[in-house]
Amino acid sequence: MPRNYVRKNVRALWSEEDLRNAIEDLRNGRGSVREVSRTYNVPARTLMRRMSSGNLSKEKLGRKCCLTLVHEASLVKYIQNMEKHGFAITSVDVKKLAFSFATKNNIPHNFNIDKKQAGHDWFVSFMQRHPELSIRKAQGMSIARAQGMNKDECGRYFDLLGKILTENDLVNTPRKIFNIDESGLQLNNNPGKVVATKGAKTVNCVTSGEKGETVSVIACVNAEGHFLPPVCIFKVISKTNNTSFEAIAPIPVIPGPSRCNKRKQHAELLTSPEIIAEKRNKKETKDKKEAEKLKRKQEKERKEANKNKKGTQKTKKKRNTRITDDTSSSESELEVNTVESGDSELEHDESEFCAQCGGYYFDKTGPKCDWLQCVKCHNWVHEICTPSDKHCADCV
Repeated sequence: MPRNYVRKNVRALWSEEDLRNAIEDLRNGRGSVREVSRTYNVPARTLMRRMSSGNLSKEKLGRKCCLTLVHEASLVKYIQNMEKHGFAITSVDVKKLAFSFATKNNIPHNFNIDKKQAGHDWFVSFMQRHPELSIRKAQGMSIARAQGMNKDECGRYFDLLGKILTENDLVNTPRKIFNIDESGLQLNNNPGKVVATKGAKTVNCVTSGEKGETVSVIACVNAEGHFLPPVCIFKVISKTNNTSFEAIAPIPVIPGPSRCNKRKQHAELLTSPEIIAEKRNKKETKDKKEAEKLKRKQEKERKEANKNKKGTQKTKKKRNTRITDDTSSSESELEVNTVESGDSELEHDESEFCAQCGGYYFDKTGPKCDWLQCVKCHNWVHEICTPSDKHCADCV
């Protein structure tokens, strides 16, 4: 609510009528300025100033409104015009209109620039200055109904109604003119306003249902005021021929205790010795499991390392293609020999290295091909390191 200022002085207690009478007495010479001032309780300096200016209207003291009375009257007219057209505006819209009007017309104001609207105090004072306006609860209206309520539609309706009344001779017989309407009612009791504790957040009142079933009531009355018995349409109930005894007299069921799927909550004192001991045991158990897991991992890595080390010491086979000279009578075909190395440490002799590229036989990253032995120098070379099938590159 706006601040209600209470005056603390006795300034301007005279009325406009007192001012006019005092000015008239001064002009007619019925007394001096001070005598007339004491008679009508109007300050002498005010009388002299008003006589010289000719302004005999009394204005309010204090700061003036941002919008003048003419501007506010125009705003009131606009609000009422929007209401007649079915587009009533809210209080926020009124505040925004006042801000936009003052801004576009370069009127000095102290409205809220961030929100771009007038304040709540201004709106309340505006409503107090114009009692012809009030805050009302608006009712919704569909577009079809709003479009149907126009001069042409209403004119055609009354023309048709007059034609029917004239043709059926019903103008002078109001007892034959009936009006019927349908309305929907809900079967639930409305608690209405109740007396409760001041400051309570929620005040509940038990009812038969929050919404209830809807019952259609049809009422009919004639122009003389005679009513026909109303017709009530209730919710339909399906009926079948196979009606059982249970449907006629159902077996009563005793309601059991309601089940709650939620887990029961409990409170614990975190600083109690039992809780501290339990947490310590859980931590020790967790550390023990992690230590065992790490130990198993290290054991597995050690076994894999030993397995790889033994694999390099096992018997290794080398496919050697020994090519003999064509002139030799004892060896006329290709002979494939397998050279084995024992479980002891491998002796790195010259036969394990390629005579051309120097590649090691047991090197897994070397070329993937067969080895050939020269028939002259008996050195071993890669198959791709010599252009001949019988000799190395040096003996070709």
